[in-house]
Amino acid sequence: MWKVERLADHVHLGQSQFRASLRAQYSPGMFHGKTKEENKQLKTVFSKDLKCRCSMILKKLMEKYDKNINEISKDLPKVLDATLRCYDGDCTQCHEYSIVCKGDDALNWWSRSHYLSTYQITALQMDKTDKFLLQEILKMKLTTAAVESMKLYDNTNKNEGVHRALSVNLPKNVIYSKNMEGRLASGVHRNNNMPGTSTQLKCTNLGVELSERSKRYLKKMDTDFKYNQDYILRPEVQKRRLQQNAERLAEHKTWREMNKKHDYYCKGQLDPQPALQFQDHDSYCKPKLPRPAAD
Repeated sequence: MWKVERLADHVHLGQSQFRASLRAQYSPGMFHGKTKEENKQLKTVFSKDLKCRCSMILKKLMEKYDKNINEISKDLPKVLDATLRCYDGDCTQCHEYSIVCKGDDALNWWSRSHYLSTYQITALQMDKTDKFLLQEILKMKLTTAAVESMKLYDNTNKNEGVHRALSVNLPKNVIYSKNMEGRLASGVHRNNNMPGTSTQLKCTNLGVELSERSKRYLKKMDTDFKYNQDYILRPEVQKRRLQQNAERLAEHKTWREMNKKHDYYCKGQLDPQPALQFQDHDSYCKPKLPRPAAD
């Protein structure tokens, strides 16, 4: 008898970890912001950093032990403790167990992280409650039960990609009552083959003769499609995209600081302003006509 087993998606689990950190009630003095709004922004940045760090740790462990859950589970308690100590300012165990932090001044996580370095977060003033909350959030990914639920280390990106591809022929806001099956089959055929090849095969089966120029164009479509797929997966391209994200993060922080002083918004600034001062009754009443003289 086969058994249905529910496995977790590490991408969606990271998003859940980010939302859990946003909902966590950290102490007011955990971050170095001077105002409540600054601390809220630093909390969001820290939550993003926490999600990225756990994802990087899990990826490194999967590569190191070739997705062997038993071997990974042996290191998880030490990795969890070292990560918690690192956020608390103690990097004595980072060199051996932290995976992503070397513990020295040059290669520590505080300077390596784009989020922490951009917003100049170099220390966290955590009390016992903050440490407990942070430990529980880290356990969402860095425990044996969590890793076993992600043992395939796969995600739902392929499923979502198929849904997006089929929505080209079958958008949700249109009901194709007569040719739905044909449009669905056309989308499936395009996904199983490349766009140019799919178009050429459809025309051949329909008896449509294509010119040499059209065939060259369809072949170029396949070449560009294959090139774009390989281009996105190149390590240098992914590294450059991460650097661009860090640059945009720094630009956004600078823009917020520059435009904070020029914010002229005030609540209800477009509401009509009624005249609240008292006006004399005779100023807006019609003048009374004189009464006719009595005979």
